[in-house]
Amino acid sequence: MTPEGKNAWKDPKYFGDKQDDGAEGLLQASNGNLFVAGFSSSDAWVFELERNKPEGFSSQGSVKFGNSKLVDENGNGILEAGERGWVELEVTNTGSNATWQATAQVTIDSPMAGFTFFEKVKIGNLLPGASRRVTIPVSGMDELNAGTVQLNVKILPTTLIANEPLLITIPCLKAALPDLAIINASFTQNGKAANQARLGEIVKLEVEITNRGTKDAEDVQLIFSYPANILPMGERLVKIGNLTQGATTRRQFSFKAEEIYQQKDIGIICQVREKHNPQSARDTFSLPVVERKTEQPSKPESQTELMRLSWLYPEPDASGKPGATVASEDSVYQLKVLALASSQLNARDFTVLLNGKPYNEGSKMGEKGLQKNTDGTGISEYRFQTKVSFPAPGNYKIEIEAGNDLTGKVKSAPIQVIYQPVKPNLHLISIGVPHDDLQYPTQDAADFAKAMRQQEGKLYGKVIEKLYNTKETTTQRALELVVDQLQLDYSKRDLIKDKDVVIIFVSSHGINLPREGFCLLPSDYDMLFAAKTSVNYKTSFLDPLADIKCKKFVLIDACNSGAIEEEEGSKGQSYDAMPDALIELMKARGLRSLVSCQKDERSYEDPTWQNGAFTEAILEALSGKEGKVENGQLKANKNGDKVLTFGELYEYLGKRVPYMVKTTKNGKGQNPIMPETSKELEDVPFFYFGG
Repeated sequence: MTPEGKNAWKDPKYFGDKQDDGAEGLLQASNGNLFVAGFSSSDAWVFELERNKPEGFSSQGSVKFGNSKLVDENGNGILEAGERGWVELEVTNTGSNATWQATAQVTIDSPMAGFTFFEKVKIGNLLPGASRRVTIPVSGMDELNAGTVQLNVKILPTTLIANEPLLITIPCLKAALPDLAIINASFTQNGKAANQARLGEIVKLEVEITNRGTKDAEDVQLIFSYPANILPMGERLVKIGNLTQGATTRRQFSFKAEEIYQQKDIGIICQVREKHNPQSARDTFSLPVVERKTEQPSKPESQTELMRLSWLYPEPDASGKPGATVASEDSVYQLKVLALASSQLNARDFTVLLNGKPYNEGSKMGEKGLQKNTDGTGISEYRFQTKVSFPAPGNYKIEIEAGNDLTGKVKSAPIQVIYQPVKPNLHLISIGVPHDDLQYPTQDAADFAKAMRQQEGKLYGKVIEKLYNTKETTTQRALELVVDQLQLDYSKRDLIKDKDVVIIFVSSHGINLPREGFCLLPSDYDMLFAAKTSVNYKTSFLDPLADIKCKKFVLIDACNSGAIEEEEGSKGQSYDAMPDALIELMKARGLRSLVSCQKDERSYEDPTWQNGAFTEAILEALSGKEGKVENGQLKANKNGDKVLTFGELYEYLGKRVPYMVKTTKNGKGQNPIMPETSKELEDVPFFYFGG
């Protein structure tokens, strides 16, 4: 209603069928219209209530532009590539009429690539003498160039007269980019500058790389390419890492020309690439070959066929031989050799010897492990690669034997590999949401974190723990950011490695909403606004977890909400049974998960345990104690190997939890569940009982 008591809305409309109708959202636009969103018994709807022009308002009048300024993200007053901001200006009604639905129209005289802006911005209604701050969104795309852009701002409708068109100048700056260049290169042989290469001797090419750009270069790599019959003495891909602006670095590539090399010079191509530019720089460096004798002895028919083996990986040392000892943190080790042969070779002609005995798994690589190059000299170049798997930490002697009846058998120089695995770090998230009708979620989270903390230096190198078990740390906003923070640690901060482990433990109430699916209830949950104050498990937990490529475990002690009769001591107190939605969600690939009960059951807690039954049974399993089950006593690590696998934990919980609940809760049922996709991965170690 207007102040005069008149209806301010035209054509009122009514929606719904008088059953469970409700408006859930109300928004007033700058022109005075209302947007309303809500639900009826069977439909969702959004509609606009259009406002009549009030008495005293007019589409004619005059306005005045005031001061304007650019507000950008870093506050330097310059719009940079990849940056967003807005132009802020003041509009004042200088006439005697109240203006009706004024709009600022924005144009640009000379468009600039990468510069975007809103062409129309609502000003709304202004009383005489009133002012309003208007913002015009602008943004600079990646292709934005350096220069200035001039915006022209006019007022619509045209019957509104501005004191003068407003011209706004916006300075722009192109994106800071790395600029990598090869500024120097030199060849050396036997520690001295080399003007020529002698066949069969190692040559080193040293290149100098600099970053001439205005931004640090990330993940810089050098790739060296070379002609046939040139034997690399190391990997052709050389990783540099990050190179700050203005910084310079040198890297070497070692190689030698085989005796059968026929060209007059050796051309080595060096290509530089960077995270954002795979073709940063490229150059070719040539070194003449010492002239060989023109007369070549003919090959007697009885001469032995040629067969030679050289290591490519592990990388050889300066003498051309692989280092006597190399170290490996990975149980799977890659091997590469180069074979020169005058007869045809197949993958079956290569055998890996591990501690003097044939390694069968590695020798079954087949043709895909063998590449052949022929240059027309009658000598073929074969590159054989395979992998060996070390059964346990220790020292291993590795040789590769190659050849057949024509070439005879040739054995490579031996290498010693010391396998000593580096323990992964554990990134632990333990969540216990305080609720008025639950006693122990806070204790559940604290106790689980304490138990897993003991694994530092045992199964895991470090345990990086984050405990969320207070009202302040378990709000909706806080829980929605938990896994997002993990994702940042993995993708941006490089704090989580692919070999690391993430474990998320949750003890709380849950709710199954018709549109959102399974949600966790935070400490600031409001049942009157369930959808807007709960934490969607899929979008806040599962989706960001999928981007973290390491081992992930999730354990949830929760039920979902529903209007049923309360049961004392149940995590489903006023909460229904575990929903199908959660069980389906827990089947996500790459995720090992356990939930506290079946879909038609509740999760219980009790003062006898001082925890939830699910959590208490987990703590028993991690303590190594025996627990009473239906048919006697049971230990989680029943084979006694001191390694508790995820499958062993599930087996223990599957027998212990039902017994605890049945005997304490007057025959009630609670059976933890592991999705089928997790059962495929159940042999993964979870806890270690050793010192």
